[in-house]
Amino acid sequence: MKRNTIVFTCLVILIQIAACFGALADDNECTNNLNTAYTDETLTLPPGVYCSTGDVTFTRTTLNLDALGDANAIWIFKIGTPGEGTLTGDGFSLVMDSDGQLTNVYWSIADAAIMTNSHLKGNVSAGGAVTINSGSFSGELNAMVPVIPPSTLPTISYISGSISNGNTVTIAGSRFGNTGPNIVFFEEFENGSNGTLIATSPATIGKWTRGNLNGVATYDNNWKHSGSKCMKNNWDVPIGEPNNVSEAPKISFGNTDNVFYSFWTMVPAGMNVPGDNCTGGNPYASNWKLSWMNYGVNTYVSAIILNCKLTWGYWFGNDGASRAGDIEGNFHMAKGRWSRFDFYQRSSSGDTGAIIGNEFDSVNGMVNHVNKNNVRTSTTGGAVWSYLLIPGYGRGKTKNGVTVYDDIYIATGPGARARVDIGDNPTYANCRNLSICTATLWGNSVIQATIRQGSFLNGSQAYLFIIDADGTVSNGYPVTIPLL
Repeated sequence: MKRNTIVFTCLVILIQIAACFGALADDNECTNNLNTAYTDETLTLPPGVYCSTGDVTFTRTTLNLDALGDANAIWIFKIGTPGEGTLTGDGFSLVMDSDGQLTNVYWSIADAAIMTNSHLKGNVSAGGAVTINSGSFSGELNAMVPVIPPSTLPTISYISGSISNGNTVTIAGSRFGNTGPNIVFFEEFENGSNGTLIATSPATIGKWTRGNLNGVATYDNNWKHSGSKCMKNNWDVPIGEPNNVSEAPKISFGNTDNVFYSFWTMVPAGMNVPGDNCTGGNPYASNWKLSWMNYGVNTYVSAIILNCKLTWGYWFGNDGASRAGDIEGNFHMAKGRWSRFDFYQRSSSGDTGAIIGNEFDSVNGMVNHVNKNNVRTSTTGGAVWSYLLIPGYGRGKTKNGVTVYDDIYIATGPGARARVDIGDNPTYANCRNLSICTATLWGNSVIQATIRQGSFLNGSQAYLFIIDADGTVSNGYPVTIPLL
């Protein structure tokens, strides 16, 4: 038995501890609320400060502490208010995952702790007696609770509802922000028939303003990223510019000065980028604009590919004005591999605009990032953006020229960047798969959203993220996609 570890098994222990709770109770901001009673439950808890204003009883309950890969993660459990608040356990146990450390678990109990057939672990500071009727205790008694600086991240306390496709869930927590997104468009391509043209039929949310006039864009069930269908663009046509700005699929949403849009896209394996002059036989050269915001004044192209090796850059302006920049970047997509692109634009004719973009690769996670803040992004400022073309442009006369898109999302307004995302990694930047859920209610402490399962399989482990209007990302909250 180690001398620095106190283990008492099947004994009754009565230890009087000087009351130090009052000075500690206000040191750490609560990030999660505890119920007064838990029975026959297994709770998975990420790092945080868990609080109750009164007694807490655990009956046949296990706390699984998930460090989310952080060996320095800290859990603080604050029970009660000064002089009132007892921790009771009957068949209670605490389990730490392989990444965390029990030395970073702290219990700050206002009054007494009474454990029966339970296994209490961590550093305990109590204002009353600590009684172990049967079971064990491992840790340190009368330990001082550390002070953690108040978090600035959105923090999820719990989620009510099933994480299943189309289901509405309620997400409770703190620091979500009071401003949520105005979702104007979301397209999963499930409403069309395979091989038919993208038309002005309703999308999942919103509708297309214009389908493709030259037949380039169709529903397709071969290369979908999620669900049963995606949008296929066929560039193996005799027309040189079958998807120019006057004929491309168009989504209108009214004038706005803040817009966020996201989509998955790919050049399938064995296929060629529009205008490919390497193996695609086009006499000019590759030219594929993944999406195009407005044409002419205040125009923006999210990304443009000008060679058959899928090297791309951001194209920030094309109206001759001095703005955030022209084509920038020397990034690479991988043929045969889906990538998700996220773009946020804030309008300013001065120096308060923003262009922020990410690419998530389905193998490597976030592989490219552009962050242009405090830049000029429009010639006049104000609500200058009103529609998105997707795809923005592409050259025809390309042998085996094919691009595909799925899960297109557009939000506007001051909270355009705010969103709910499901990812496959507890760290957002490491996610290789993501699916935006469509928020229907947004408040600083409560969000309601419709789950969009995307390509996550039933039964898979995932993580839910809250991104606020400033782009601040929460830690991933563990969730499970249920089996049907």
